[in-house]
Amino acid sequence: MRKKILCIVLIIVAFICYGIGYVLWEETLVESWIPLTICVGLALLTGLLLWKSWTFLITSGKFLPNYLCHVAFASGVLLCLFFVLNKSFSYRHTHHVEKAIVENKVIKKRHKTRRVGRRTYVSGETYDVYYWNLRFENGKIKEISAKEDQYRRSRCGDTICFEMEKGLFHLPVIVGGVWNVEIRKHKKIRNHDRGIVVSD
Repeated sequence: MRKKILCIVLIIVAFICYGIGYVLWEETLVESWIPLTICVGLALLTGLLLWKSWTFLITSGKFLPNYLCHVAFASGVLLCLFFVLNKSFSYRHTHHVEKAIVENKVIKKRHKTRRVGRRTYVSGETYDVYYWNLRFENGKIKEISAKEDQYRRSRCGDTICFEMEKGLFHLPVIVGGVWNVEIRKHKKIRNHDRGIVVSD
């Protein structure tokens, strides 16, 4: 019973870590493959030394299942730590406002899940998630989530202003939050500005 409870707790912790990592990645100007490569690489290396520590949970002395369990859990924890440390210990003296141009607007359709049985879940009603495709001053393009009212008020060509600082690992990070931004209207409003709708 204790092992089952511990297993559930570790799964929840892993999901929370991956969730925090994703949210903070949205606030960091970095290609996703860079932190993924670093953190998954570290998880793979540490797994070679620590895989035996998972035998109490997996109840198997075999290398592969314990190793994979360590890699899956450690990758999430390391990703979370990477982004939390980068933002928490950012260099305050580098604080500045950075501008990004709205290149495109995207609406993604998501599906809510509902439980219909003890272990069965099905897709339920759809809901919309709003995103900007932004081009920053350094040429980087990043997809960033937006609140519905921000999405509706913005147009392609508008300027979005972010408060930025250089993070601990020298990765630019949005310190005011991706939803706490200033939208500067572009004078010329385009007719094809309804955005792209993407469904899962």
